[in-house]
Amino acid sequence: MVQDFQLYEKKFKALADQKRLEIMYELCQRGQTCVCDLTEIFEMTQSKLSY
Repeated sequence: MVQDFQLYEKKFKALADQKRLEIMYELCQRGQTCVCDLTEIFEMTQSKLSY
């Protein structure tokens, strides 16, 4: 059971960042999309977006 909470903690921690939530929102709205589209939307380099 502790391992379950550790897994949830990692996932929630990853989504605690506002920019990551915005990216998740865009992916949910668009479905499949290219990272090059996301770099334009968020005005970020691909390496920064992938981090």
